[in-house]
Amino acid sequence: MATELTLSTDKIKAKADGSQGHVVFNNPERHNAVSLEMWDAAEEALSTFADDDQIRVVILSGAGGKSFVSGADISKFEKERGSKDAIEHYNARLNVVYESIEKYPKPTIAMIDGHCIGGGLNLAACTDIRIASKKSRFAMPAAKLALGYPFDAIRRLINAVGAATAKQMMFTARSIDAETALRLGLLQEVVDDGMLSDRVDELAETIAGNAPLTIGSMKFITTQVMLRDQSARVYLWCFCSRAYWHCLLCLDRLFRGLLYWTRDRHLTDAISVSHYFAYFFGSQLFLTRFDLGCWVRAALWRYRLCHAANEFFSRGIHHRFCSDFQYGRGLPPVDDYFG
Repeated sequence: MATELTLSTDKIKAKADGSQGHVVFNNPERHNAVSLEMWDAAEEALSTFADDDQIRVVILSGAGGKSFVSGADISKFEKERGSKDAIEHYNARLNVVYESIEKYPKPTIAMIDGHCIGGGLNLAACTDIRIASKKSRFAMPAAKLALGYPFDAIRRLINAVGAATAKQMMFTARSIDAETALRLGLLQEVVDDGMLSDRVDELAETIAGNAPLTIGSMKFITTQVMLRDQSARVYLWCFCSRAYWHCLLCLDRLFRGLLYWTRDRHLTDAISVSHYFAYFFGSQLFLTRFDLGCWVRAALWRYRLCHAANEFFSRGIHHRFCSDFQYGRGLPPVDDYFG
């Protein structure tokens, strides 16, 4: 059953529906142009979904069936951009929201039905996956309007379509149709008009059905790859990210279970890959958690778990164990796994 979020404005609609979080830009009379108040509300909804473990995928869309988002609401310019300080505040808030979506801890999908222009194109480029109906059109009209365009927005467009195509879109300010956007890599799928919602729901459910910790870890590493400042990448610390640390907690439970299981069982000698598995993850746990107790446990695991690991992997039990942990089903008694 869907649960509506109460936000500061009705121009942003948000609801939690099973494993999906929906954020809808609800200003159709202005083609879903976005005001500062709307950006604040959208950030509030996204933060709520990020903290909700039941939400696995977040979908961004526009109301009315004519536009995804058409950029800034010019009717609010005098109020929101009437002075230098106001402009700086507006741009700072905008950058925070765009960056929070780009680095969002869960998969995001842009469901595009209609025009996706300027700031709307920038918003779509922040998401992980972009799916559009055939009638949708895309444009970067800044050159026609004699407007500046920020560095990060251009970077995101280049990441999506490549530098040469991004330049062509920006220099000509022409709109392109959905099929062209698909060919250029801006979109991942184009679906028939009227079928967009069903296809996005199907994709979201597929993603939600996979291991969330694994997906979160892969997304984190992807954001590191795409950072503009290569020196800021944290290759050596990817394993210490929150997602990976939780994966290691899963392994911690797994190894404890294996030790319990081997107490009263005689297992054959382990193959070399099992030795490597026990040694590698024992080392990773030590490097990640930095405590003496963990080092002692890791040393024990390296020598005692190699036998259990061989049986564990040869029987495919690890898939069920890790699946139960990641999907929040809890861990039944160890003997339920090993029989």
